[in-house]
Amino acid sequence: MLRTFSVTPVGQLPVVVPGNAGHVVIYQLTAQRGGQTVQRSLTVTVACSVAWFFGDQYAQPYTNDCPANSPVSAQGAYQAFERGLAIYINANGSNKVYGLERTSGRYAGYTSQWNSSATPVPDIPPPGLLQPQGVFQWLYYSTGAPSGTWSGRRPAGAVIE
Repeated sequence: MLRTFSVTPVGQLPVVVPGNAGHVVIYQLTAQRGGQTVQRSLTVTVACSVAWFFGDQYAQPYTNDCPANSPVSAQGAYQAFERGLAIYINANGSNKVYGLERTSGRYAGYTSQWNSSATPVPDIPPPGLLQPQGVFQWLYYSTGAPSGTWSGRRPAGAVIE
């Protein structure tokens, strides 16, 4: 991003580093007089007020943005299925469950509606496979996967987000 400011020969020009300028901002002063030009640069390194939880050094090649909020620790769970996996996250009360398909690389996310007494009675899984448990039982039997269903049959009223 290039911005130009007009300045007086003597004095000061306060500037505010834009929040979306990235981690390095270069200011360049160019002075012209009598057909001659002189330039000087000043590099300013901008630190994020909140660091990425995995380290700013890993984010740098991909983004110049700073994280919007501090990291959050919360309850979560994970379970593998025959065609994918599921992750449950309850950070800041979000109560979200995500199902990911291995073959397509797609996912579906839902606000969990799991209720241990209202979840359908599950089928017996094929030999060598595990029965979905808890919130993953609800996801597996009551929701739609990105390309069909998790269990191979379409549940009544399932809508993919």
